[in-house]
Amino acid sequence: MFWFISRQVDAFMDFIRKQVESSLTKLSTPSDLYSLDSKKRYIVGHFDDENSENYKTFTKVASLLRDECQFVASTNKYV
Repeated sequence: MFWFISRQVDAFMDFIRKQVESSLTKLSTPSDLYSLDSKKRYIVGHFDDENSENYKTFTKVASLLRDECQFVASTNKYV
């Protein structure tokens, strides 16, 4: 019985960790685009900086739709 409960707790903790971690992947260089998994769906945003209202809105949407697709953002003008 204890083993079963322990597994449930582990699964629950994994779920919580995934919900707490950032749902947004940040691109630093142009080559980062090539590392994205081509079998997944992505929404890519490019912003002037992380303090912009558009970037903040993008991160909120990424959090809300984290189970639907992957969100990727860049503030580097060369990406």
